Amino acid sequence: MRRTNLAWVDTVLSVLDRAGIFVFALSGALLAVRVRFDVVGVVVLAIITGIGGGIAAAVCFALRLLAIHFRWQAPRASDLRY
Repeated sequence: MRRTNLAWVDTVLSVLDRAGIFVFALSGALLAVRVRFDVVGVVVLAIITGIGGGIAAAVCFALRLLAIHFRWQAPRASDLRY
């Protein structure tokens, strides 16, 4: 049986994931402008809807979450020094 190289599928899914995050963020920003938020409110709502939309899409399609792609670690008690 011949194996095919499907690396392009990962690239396409990654591009679609980022495009979806952009669209969610844009919709949040447009809503904030329509409601007449200030610049900070527009940015905050865009970030919240972008991250939320990206997480929702990743959960629906069982993809790796872009928001937690990097290893974020909370400090341990042993890391704290007096």
